[in-house]
Amino acid sequence: MDPLLSRITIDPSICHGQPCLRGLRYPVEWLLDLLSSGMSQDEVLADYPDLERDDLRAALAFAAKTTRTKRPLPPDWHLRELERRIADADADPGAAEPWETVLVRLSRKP
Repeated sequence: MDPLLSRITIDPSICHGQPCLRGLRYPVEWLLDLLSSGMSQDEVLADYPDLERDDLRAALAFAAKTTRTKRPLPPDWHLRELERRIADADADPGAAEPWETVLVRLSRKP
């Protein structure tokens, strides 16, 4: 495994299972948003001292790897995912995410 990618962790108990950096509560998506908004790497590192330069490189490597998909998502993937989550919520209401959270997450996917 790429040593940079080993910095990316996925733990259901941290940030709802979103990919994060080194088990910290810094989701990769959030870090990419900071960088794409125009913050420099030095600015990010100055504002968040527990992050390391390799964490930024790891987030970029993870983004690059996840965009190398062999199959594009079907046009109605978000509807099928929403239907699946609704069915899961009906089966076990206590384990379901709030529907607002699901809709926001689904609206961010390509």
